[in-house]
Amino acid sequence: MNKYKLLTLVIYVMTISGCAATLYDEPTQYDPKKVEEYISSMDRRFGTLGFYGLHLGMTYDDVNAVIANTPWFYLSASVYTKDDPQFKEFNVLYGAGNIGCEGSDGRGDCYKVQSASIRFFDGKLVMIAINSPPYTADYIDLKVKEWGAFALKGLVNKYGNPSNTYLTINDVNILSFRSGYFTSLYEWNFDQEAIQLGIEESESKFSSVVQFSNLEGLAKISEEKSKGVTNF
Repeated sequence: MNKYKLLTLVIYVMTISGCAATLYDEPTQYDPKKVEEYISSMDRRFGTLGFYGLHLGMTYDDVNAVIANTPWFYLSASVYTKDDPQFKEFNVLYGAGNIGCEGSDGRGDCYKVQSASIRFFDGKLVMIAINSPPYTADYIDLKVKEWGAFALKGLVNKYGNPSNTYLTINDVNILSFRSGYFTSLYEWNFDQEAIQLGIEESESKFSSVVQFSNLEGLAKISEEKSKGVTNF
């Protein structure tokens, strides 16, 4: 059998038998109404801070179920390597679409979600960071701050005014940031949970970020990191 016929046979077998999608595969089709209903059910079930079906306090299985029932998919993950130190379980997701669109009918310009970074500790989700697309410094005012301003409006509408304002989004500039770090601009505090809206720099590109955190979990991550052993 020549290579062409063999390739044709393989494709044919794959087609008739089907290939099960994994949590790393971008969904090719889904029912928006069913996705919306599923996300609403997660909102009712957990009641913790979160975004697009993901909620603080979820287990690995909970998060994987959300990914299986929504457009989310893993870009990278260590979620299955449970023998790793807990604070290293940091995962990146794609697929949420946007944080919203302008206009009363939602048909104006939309603000895309580039990715979501999630972190587990002790088997529970303790951090969800929603990231805008990254832009160079030339677009801080035009793109990065616009995304952040739109996110700020939505957060204030839902959660009220911030508990703390460190620097307004209108006042930030290229000198406001440290290379490789997240700069918090606004913060909302709710007992053991918090929301931060800010801008981060990575590899000379800037992104607006909305971060939902379980404060106790992040404190435990910091404690674990402080126990590191050096060779000195």
